[in-house]
Amino acid sequence: MSSVRVLTGSTSDEIENLIGFDNTVSDQAIKTRSVCRTRGSTSCADSVLAVLCLIIDVILGFILVVIFCFLQRGSILFRFRLYSPSTTYRPPPLPTKGFAAFTSWIFTSLQTSDLELVKSAGLDALVMVKISELGMQLFIPIMLIAVFILCPIHY
Repeated sequence: MSSVRVLTGSTSDEIENLIGFDNTVSDQAIKTRSVCRTRGSTSCADSVLAVLCLIIDVILGFILVVIFCFLQRGSILFRFRLYSPSTTYRPPPLPTKGFAAFTSWIFTSLQTSDLELVKSAGLDALVMVKISELGMQLFIPIMLIAVFILCPIHY
């Protein structure tokens, strides 16, 4: 048989002991917005951690794009459909030398029509591209609202 503890006085000490932490902020901290200096608050640590995570994500993303640019210009893995004898419709060849080899894949992929994509890569590649486009169309407006409206309200 389980026992249920009933709070008789509902004092803050009983609630603090039940929950396990002090969830109070002084009036002075609210007026000066210095919640970081109050005991038990982690809001400043959270905002510093969020900025640090954002910086790490941007640096890691940039490194991965640069690695992809180096690999795609020299590896046959990324140019398999150009050299495969069983391919009937080959994609447009990309340059392999100079700075154009790093960025030409971006412009070529943006200019490729749906029909060319189906002919060269298949219907599953077209469906993946369309689902990715739908995801960007849905989540970019939500991201803008979160960054420009909700983050300033939160911090």
